Amino acid sequence: MEVALKDVGKLAPLAVALGVVGIVLAWMLTQQMALGTWLLAAFLLGHGLVHMMFAVPPPAGAEASSEYPFDPTRSWLVTNNLLGTGALKVIVVPLVVAVVVGYTLTALATVGILVPGGWWSGLLVASTIGSLALMVIGLTPNLLLGIAIDLLLLCVAFASVWSPTTAAVA
Repeated sequence: MEVALKDVGKLAPLAVALGVVGIVLAWMLTQQMALGTWLLAAFLLGHGLVHMMFAVPPPAGAEASSEYPFDPTRSWLVTNNLLGTGALKVIVVPLVVAVVVGYTLTALATVGILVPGGWWSGLLVASTIGSLALMVIGLTPNLLLGIAIDLLLLCVAFASVWSPTTAAVA
């Protein structure tokens, strides 16, 4: 438990920074600022792209480190002998592709490029559920911030507090 609390404590500065960015972004969106819409699209794209780390080998030296949370071979499913690493990769790789494509489409819908804004909520929910699935598969304290981001995105989608159909994009 001590290691877990230490790992969570390391996330505090990043969590505070993301909280400040989130507050500024929310204010920009409520003010119908086009920059806020574009920043949200960039955030969604970046959040999606981070998931690619689940599908690539860990960097050199990260195999033995608890600091790299994206190694599916250290998943609780593998360490508890519920799935082998090969079977887990068969699940993880297509899920990563779906999440990256989903968040990319969501980002495009956010700014009204190629994807209709009316699809935004559905794309956001589907992408975020896939993201949460990857986080649960990995389930390390270092992924708690990602889980919090996903839960917040689901709240935004289900509460209908913002959508690109009512936003300024130009």
